[in-house]
Amino acid sequence: MINNPTNKRALILSTALEEIGTYGIRGFTIDRLAKELGMSKKTIYGEFPTRDDLLRACFSQIRDKIQSHFDIILGHEDQSPVQKFAYIIRSVQEIVGEVNIGAINDLKQTYPDEWKRFEAFRGNLLTMFYNLLKSGQEQGLVRKDINIQIAAVLHINIINRLFQPEFFLSNNITPIDTIEVYLTILTGGLLTARGQQEMETYHPL
Repeated sequence: MINNPTNKRALILSTALEEIGTYGIRGFTIDRLAKELGMSKKTIYGEFPTRDDLLRACFSQIRDKIQSHFDIILGHEDQSPVQKFAYIIRSVQEIVGEVNIGAINDLKQTYPDEWKRFEAFRGNLLTMFYNLLKSGQEQGLVRKDINIQIAAVLHINIINRLFQPEFFLSNNITPIDTIEVYLTILTGGLLTARGQQEMETYHPL
């Protein structure tokens, strides 16, 4: 029910995220949000006292969503390390695909402190990638001659690059297409024949 404070807050956040995806952070307004929700600005401000408070709550929700996706992926004991690695990359692909490049650029320029939080958050992927690659190597899915510490660093830097708006704006390419090529390179250079089979046969969670 809309009168439920929790539901009301969730509805405001989800609609605000849609508005940010359409208009970017600079173009996001409480007036338009209120109209879209059929809700008074007073009601919105009752949940989020300022526009900044609402935007920061949106950024926090995005981080929580990403972490939730990763936790679910890592919790699937029936999936191989290579499959989990593929799920994580696909998860990144879906998340990046939901946010326009302009919004990412706005975040970097107008909320540098929040951008740093995202960068720190992405840094946590390094340990995750290393552990998955190590497990994959132990199971014969990742080539033995690959230094997985270096491989993990290389892959996290690729992921970090995918969140840099300048990369896409200057090269006129899309995040989704870029990740498709990335996965192709990954399977050809990092994995054994068994690992490639695992990558090719994984199923979306």
